[in-house]
Amino acid sequence: MSGSATARGHSRRAPPPRRRMENIDVARILDEIADLLEIQGDNPFRIRAYRTAARTIETLSAPAASLASEVLDDKDARRKRR
Repeated sequence: MSGSATARGHSRRAPPPRRRMENIDVARILDEIADLLEIQGDNPFRIRAYRTAARTIETLSAPAASLASEVLDDKDARRKRR
């Protein structure tokens, strides 16, 4: 084990647990994308779509991540039935 982290006396650490993204985090990212698109001079309708999505996700009562996984699970179930 020469040259490895444990051979030099350093312990290996597990990566930190992933934090589930909150709706406000998702909304902030969508707003940032809209800002970048605006700076690039992109289509105003596309920019507005990102901002609208951000506002919608921000006001959801359920976590957007759980809604997205439900949609993906539903699509997967339909695909398996074919």
